[in-house]
Amino acid sequence: MSDPWRRRLATLRGRFGSAATEPADRKPLVATLPLADVRHMCDLPPFPLQDVLGPECWMAGGRIVRWFRDGSDTRGGDFDLCFPSLEAVRVALRGLLMQGFRLKGLRAWRERICFRCGSRVGAIDHHLIQRCLLAAVELVSPQGQLVQLSTSHLYPTPEELVLDVDLTICQLATDGQHLYYSATALYDLSRERFGLGCINYPPLTLLRIFKYGCRGFRPRGDVWAKVLAAWWHWRRRRRRPPRRGP
Repeated sequence: MSDPWRRRLATLRGRFGSAATEPADRKPLVATLPLADVRHMCDLPPFPLQDVLGPECWMAGGRIVRWFRDGSDTRGGDFDLCFPSLEAVRVALRGLLMQGFRLKGLRAWRERICFRCGSRVGAIDHHLIQRCLLAAVELVSPQGQLVQLSTSHLYPTPEELVLDVDLTICQLATDGQHLYYSATALYDLSRERFGLGCINYPPLTLLRIFKYGCRGFRPRGDVWAKVLAAWWHWRRRRRRPPRRGP
């Protein structure tokens, strides 16, 4: 564990350890802090791609955890951008292409559709209309960072986005000016552990549990029982034969 990460953990414990409470059965609330205050409090560098974010373009999840842990080191992983509408996706896409981002492809649920030309916005708009077939638009920044514009899930507010994340330490989002976090996100992050939030796709949640376990984060005592129960119900629904008509 690096010394900066140790210092940030101590700061988070001092700031959120005594005030935070254990997860309750009710839906957790979402709080906000100015991102500049978070940087000052934890001695963090500027947030990566902060100039790309805005009122209708948010970054969420693991990238913010990496920012707390690794600071300015942006190697590895990708940058997931989320939006409230398809129009916001189109606006962000055109803006990024004008800033020199290169189009890598479209990620569908079953395949990746790649382009050699980085300016085929018309083709992308066609696929965005058929959103049920498209999960994300993939771009590469001038610095070589992989950026994904999510189109599979749209959220009216950053708060709704935070509450839809499966692991509590990833229940974080930012619009470049504020940090949005659930009632347990920074509390669990400061203790290098995680609980469960909203499980939308159990197989992916299982993979994420292993991924963050390899990074030194420990699951709460009830995590395995809950995720395996969710996975069992998911498998049972998939195996259920279709209902026949009268």
